[in-house]
Amino acid sequence: MQRRTFLAGAGAAGATGLAGCSALATEVSAATLWIDEGREVYASFSADGDEVAAAGLRFYEAADDTVSFRAWVERTAGASYTDVRLALTHGDPPGALYMRPPSATERPAFSYTHTSNPAGAVVALDDPDDADTLTYGFRFDPQGGDTDLRLDVDLGLTTGGLRPTRWQCSATRPLTPSTHV
Repeated sequence: MQRRTFLAGAGAAGATGLAGCSALATEVSAATLWIDEGREVYASFSADGDEVAAAGLRFYEAADDTVSFRAWVERTAGASYTDVRLALTHGDPPGALYMRPPSATERPAFSYTHTSNPAGAVVALDDPDDADTLTYGFRFDPQGGDTDLRLDVDLGLTTGGLRPTRWQCSATRPLTPSTHV
C-alpha cells in the first residue's frame, strides 16, 4: 500500500515538474532578409540557417491611379502562429487604403483598424489557428499625396514539444508601389 502511495506521489510531482516545461522554451529573434522580385517584395525570416516564415506584398497593375496588392504571411511546417500583425502606412497628405473583402476560403478571425498618425491600416490576428498561408487584398489610392507605403511585420511563431522554440519575426520596409507594377 505504501508503494502505491509513493508512486502516486512521485507521479504527481513529475507531472507538476513537466507542466512548467514551457518555461524552458527557447526564444529566438529571427534574422531578416528582404527579397525584391519585381512585383513581389517580401521578408524571409530565418533561424539557424532555416527559413521559419516569410511575409510581404504582391503588387498588381495600377488602374485609375490606384494600386491593388495583396499582403501575405506564411510559416514553416511544424510551427504555429502565436500572433500576426501587419501594418501598412503611408505619408502625408494621407491617401486612402482599402481592404478587399476576404475570399470564400476559411481564414482565422482578424481585426482591421485604421491608423491616423501615420495614416494607414493594421491587420492583426490574435488567434491564427493552424493556417499555413494568410493573404489579404488591398487597394491604395494616394489621392494626390505621398505614393509610398511602409510595411511593418510582426510575427510570433512557436514549435511544440517539451522544449518549444519561439521565434519572433519583425521587419520594416518602405515601398514605392509604382516601381513594382
